[in-house]
Amino acid sequence: MFLIDDYVDNSEAPWSKIRRSVSKLASIATIWDQDGVDLAFINNQQYFSCLGTTADVLSALDSVGPSDELQCSLKRKLDEMLSDYVNRYKDDHFTKPLNLIVITSGDFQQHDEFEETVMQWAKELDAMYAPKSQLGLQFVLVGCKEGNVRRFWNLDEKMWKLYGVR
Repeated sequence: MFLIDDYVDNSEAPWSKIRRSVSKLASIATIWDQDGVDLAFINNQQYFSCLGTTADVLSALDSVGPSDELQCSLKRKLDEMLSDYVNRYKDDHFTKPLNLIVITSGDFQQHDEFEETVMQWAKELDAMYAPKSQLGLQFVLVGCKEGNVRRFWNLDEKMWKLYGVR
């Protein structure tokens, strides 16, 4: 599943980079995932599922396009998505593993404390002894400012140690 940061602040450049990244990743994902790719957005409520080709993914992406208003936080969107997924897994341990790829420029709200939400749901999965491969969360940064790159590097390299989870 791709979660697209569709907030673009007065510039088409980040959106074109996000679109190129989605295209490259979709060309790989659609080959390996027989169920197709799901596509969700941070600000827009539209959701596309089972997109079988790169063209399908790009068509869905283009039908939504960028938003110049920040309507939803990454924290809230991740909480909604991870809550839904972890609760489905809780009810049925045969739930298909999820690889959630967040494609972002990192320019959302500066004080969006999404890290805590990620760690909360990681703790839930650990408490259920879920396999580490049950849920993968990756951030693909495109057109990022240095401060944003550092924040995501810290998330990747330090947060799991601080919280003692996967």
